[in-house]
Amino acid sequence: MMRIKELCMKYKHAAFLIYYPIVVLLFQALEMRNTSVSNWIWSPIDYKIPFVGAFVIPYMLWFLFMAACPSRFWAFATSRNILSSSPLFISG
Repeated sequence: MMRIKELCMKYKHAAFLIYYPIVVLLFQALEMRNTSVSNWIWSPIDYKIPFVGAFVIPYMLWFLFMAACPSRFWAFATSRNILSSSPLFISG
């Protein structure tokens, strides 16, 4: 028991990792709900918007960018910086 307390005190900045399993479990619970009744949000103008294949690459790069920025921050930041900015990352 003392070993766990020592680890928690030493690695305080890793406490934000507890958040992710909770979010994953909540997401899975939402995915398993009954979806027999669904409401689609659309308008007739949606069918008039053309598909432009050239925008697929920037769209995919955006997701890579969104994953790389926090990862780069957490890799090179100090524990004090991580503790002060974790609420910002958790809140979205």
